[in-house]
Amino acid sequence: MPFPPKPLALAAFAAAVACSPSEAPPESSGRFPAGWAYPDAAEAVVSTQGMVVTTDELASQVERISDAVSVPVIADCDTGFGGTANVKRTIKAYERAGAAGFHIEDQVFPKRCGHFEGKAVVPIEDMLYRLQAALDARTDPDFLIIARTDARGPEGFESALARAHAYLELGVDAIFVEAPSSLDELRRIGREFRGTPLVANMIERSRTPLLPEGELLAMGFNIILYANAALYLGSFAIKQGLAVLSKERTTASLLDRMTSFQERQALVGLDKVDAAERELVERVKKHRASKAAKPSASVTAKSTKKG
Repeated sequence: MPFPPKPLALAAFAAAVACSPSEAPPESSGRFPAGWAYPDAAEAVVSTQGMVVTTDELASQVERISDAVSVPVIADCDTGFGGTANVKRTIKAYERAGAAGFHIEDQVFPKRCGHFEGKAVVPIEDMLYRLQAALDARTDPDFLIIARTDARGPEGFESALARAHAYLELGVDAIFVEAPSSLDELRRIGREFRGTPLVANMIERSRTPLLPEGELLAMGFNIILYANAALYLGSFAIKQGLAVLSKERTTASLLDRMTSFQERQALVGLDKVDAAERELVERVKKHRASKAAKPSASVTAKSTKKG
């Protein structure tokens, strides 16, 4: 299938997209932030509160994000949440939710974050089954299927490349080699898959070198994820702000670092909602007024009969 038009937005772990519809990334690449506050809790593992995040929770978030932005949304579906039947169910759920595509990986289920220690991957045949199930299940031929391999850690870089080639040969649309650990490895991926849509995942202070967009584009990567940037920025600002509140017992000194009340209303589009409601009320009033001005057919008939 043809690579979807850019720009794109990512619902990584079904996360909130940080750019607004009017601030779409440039045509040169798809750049995607994430920040649902569950980075890789979406792996169907139990969180500290005992909550399990599954296909349904993620599809629900994808739907909310798709409704909120005007750019295509790519979502992380982890391992597909089970066997091939689960993969098919997941892709159908994501399509219904409005996603433009997803990436699916070859880790065991349940999985770990791609930059964690202790990862394990399924045999290559099992991943090929997952991918074929996804390819078979999509109803929209333009739904983007990205094959991700996490084999760099448990099996080594050469194994990760071999897996990625096998996945591409099966017919997926894009390749995502997770957690390359050096500049040389990033360059090698770009050379090996030149001409293929490629994903680079920029996790700050983690395994993969943090490079500027221009360098990544030159290497051949054209889908660039900033999978924790929004979460890191948000949590840092919240921590600092609450520390000030705890110390000063007021937020007065934070006003220049806070979104204003008016900016918040604009951000959520309150003026548009209010305008739409006023317009709806006016239409209903006009409809009722026009009906009141015209006698009904039954009243007219009775008046004629009496005459």
